[in-house]
Amino acid sequence: TEIMTKADHMKGFWAPRNKRIREWLDLENLLDANAAKNSESYTSNEPMVMMTLAVHLLTGNPISHRVKTLSQADSKKAGQTERFLTSIWRDINEQHALSGNGISWDKALAYWMCMTGWYAIAARTESRGNDPVFIAELLNPMNVYPQYTSQHTQAVAHYYRTTVQDAREKAERWGSSIGSSGQNANDWDLLTLVDYWWKPSLVANAHNTVFILDNKDPLLTPHESAYFDIPIYTGPVGGIPFRGYHEQDSRTWQENAGRSILEPNRQTLKQFNRWMSFLSELARQSAQSPLIISGINLRQQDLKRPIRAGSAILSTQNKDARAVRLDPGRFPLELQAVINVLQGETQRGGFPYVLYGGGNIDLSGFAINQLLSAATKLIGAQKEAIARVIAQMDKMFLESYRKFNYNPITIQGHTTDRRPDWFQEEFTSDRIPQKVFVEAEIKLELPSDMLNRVSIMRQ
Repeated sequence: TEIMTKADHMKGFWAPRNKRIREWLDLENLLDANAAKNSESYTSNEPMVMMTLAVHLLTGNPISHRVKTLSQADSKKAGQTERFLTSIWRDINEQHALSGNGISWDKALAYWMCMTGWYAIAARTESRGNDPVFIAELLNPMNVYPQYTSQHTQAVAHYYRTTVQDAREKAERWGSSIGSSGQNANDWDLLTLVDYWWKPSLVANAHNTVFILDNKDPLLTPHESAYFDIPIYTGPVGGIPFRGYHEQDSRTWQENAGRSILEPNRQTLKQFNRWMSFLSELARQSAQSPLIISGINLRQQDLKRPIRAGSAILSTQNKDARAVRLDPGRFPLELQAVINVLQGETQRGGFPYVLYGGGNIDLSGFAINQLLSAATKLIGAQKEAIARVIAQMDKMFLESYRKFNYNPITIQGHTTDRRPDWFQEEFTSDRIPQKVFVEAEIKLELPSDMLNRVSIMRQ
């Protein structure tokens, strides 16, 4: 009961964050907030285009894994270990894309970071017949609720929906049952499970339990896991560096703990959509100004259909009637000034338009550096976070593979996506250097890069 209460408290604590994330999602999904019956409305595609470009910039080039060691004897092992990491991440990317997600793992991670300002990954190494299985499951950050101390992640509650059949299989694997939730339930009915992790102390292993939210029945009883750290990597990206746990006047800091790349333009885009909707309605009324039937002895019931904007034909048997089209009046010139201001603010809060690929492909080195600087201003925090998180998981995969002495595996793939160097070799745990430092490197990919490479090859 105490664990369930803590999990519910953590979920409520991060409610302001989820409320703000929903605003960002509405913008990216092009939700028409100004829709009204018989009126024109407008929704800018800027958020969706920004997200598409941001994901491309962050994942257009392959992520490089750099294994560094000071030992000369381990230098050869470092190269083999780099190929090992390249191989397992290729498998993770392909498996994610082929599992109904539509895009590779790295693109999905970039999307979540750019959209929500958060990341959440359940990463671990499992044994299947002493063969290692490297798992990096991306979670919806809106369903993951962390609790931090000044030194580490103290607890994580993950709420997620799954089918009754999946819950039954989990219960069978863990030697339990789904209790009353399974009575009179179809296999495809949905349940909400809560996967709760916590650290009792700094020196203790992480503890774990899983329970059904609907009836509080435990699927997995509380126990000490084999993991020292909580195997759910989660945290904010690009937000404010202020944590207001103990501040009475900071009840909404959770909204900005992590920030979407859409946040600088959130209010501006709402205003822009509102004014463009107003402008669209004015344009329609000017093009289709209503006809008014006027004349002596004219009765409303003489009209065949009601008068409304956009009507093309009005008829009456009254010979004294005549049709008069209303003058739409002067188009408000001041409206253009408002639109210009909003467009300028949207540009300052987003990517330069030339980044979308519409500029001259013969860019100078200075121009390319300027574009990269402009892109880094907006997605630099996400770029650093992706590199940091992947390097952290690289280290965990290496340590797990060496610690549990799994069977040798066959690694294969390209050394890079730019060179057709194919490798295929056996890899064993003794090839991992004893003291190793891992870095992940990301290079931004401009839309014009491919065109520039083609231009160079033609010269």
